[in-house]
Amino acid sequence: MKKKHLITTISLLLILIVKAQTPTTVLTLDNDLSVMDMAVNGNDLYYSDFSLNGIYKIDTTEENPIPILVASGLQGPRGLCIDGNDLYIAEKNTNKIIKLNITDNFPTTAEDFITDLEQDPSHMTINGNDFYYLIDDNSTNGKLFKTDKNNPSTQIELISGLGVPVGLQVDGDYIYYSELLGDAGIKRLNITQENMTPQIVISNLNQAGFFIIENERMYIPIRFDHKIVTLNLNSSMPWSTTDLVSLDNGSGPFSTAIINNELYIGEYFEGKISKLDLDNLSIHKNDPKQTIKLFPNPSENMIQVQGLIAEREYIIYNSLGQKISEGEIMNNGLINIESFPSGIYILNFENQDYIQFIKNP
Repeated sequence: MKKKHLITTISLLLILIVKAQTPTTVLTLDNDLSVMDMAVNGNDLYYSDFSLNGIYKIDTTEENPIPILVASGLQGPRGLCIDGNDLYIAEKNTNKIIKLNITDNFPTTAEDFITDLEQDPSHMTINGNDFYYLIDDNSTNGKLFKTDKNNPSTQIELISGLGVPVGLQVDGDYIYYSELLGDAGIKRLNITQENMTPQIVISNLNQAGFFIIENERMYIPIRFDHKIVTLNLNSSMPWSTTDLVSLDNGSGPFSTAIINNELYIGEYFEGKISKLDLDNLSIHKNDPKQTIKLFPNPSENMIQVQGLIAEREYIIYNSLGQKISEGEIMNNGLINIESFPSGIYILNFENQDYIQFIKNP
């Protein structure tokens, strides 16, 4: 009987996780090779359409958003970055970075920001007045530069020898970048140090694209594996990724963005934008500061929850997926299970932590 309950419980967990990780289509475009990168301003999601050589935006509050043309006639728009009212665009075929004002009437005209780059620009990120950007030559000679966003006439080379660098994000004292060649993964540099040495975050990824960092968690699109993986930057090294969602073969996810705790995914090969609700995802953070345990387990009447760092809401499900109990609990708090029929149960916290326990007769 216990074996039967165990199989049912495992099936329940798999159903919950798969259901939570099914993406919702937001926008399907007429052309493949369309959504290269995305950037966010409030509820507006901007994306670079590499096929149509334009920049478009959608209102994510609309049920069926219609793309609005922001700028056209561009030459291979790639990475996007928004700072205040300025939208910066890496233009592949002209070796320059351009920008436009997102408060202008659309469609608008972009102006030059940095021109005559020695290689193709791929992405940018801004930290205060520091403007960082990547360039690449489709080989292993890519470079990372820094300039002043208010005076971009002087550029400082920070590092060279990058293998087709793509994504670029600043988080705290570190700047992170992805590479398609070489170690083929994510690296980081400490931007507070004068002599910066690259540190491998994760390697051997099958084309990691324009990733995003939110609340110390990195969301990485893997283009040729057709999936999104996540990485907890607060976890101890060496880091490892967790699969967040697998997409259709041929989707080619290459960019990510977050609005209102929803993860937007640019599916480059299929010309589509989809989204996931991060509140409903089973992301096990493996935070060393919070290891939740139940004691005793199995139990006949009471279970004690140990390891919480704050009050948490919980729901208890039986092996059929039926809700049995719910409430709030603090660290070392007790839950009365005396009236529960004997069997296997799932204690589910609001952030999708699942813990199994057994009720004895």
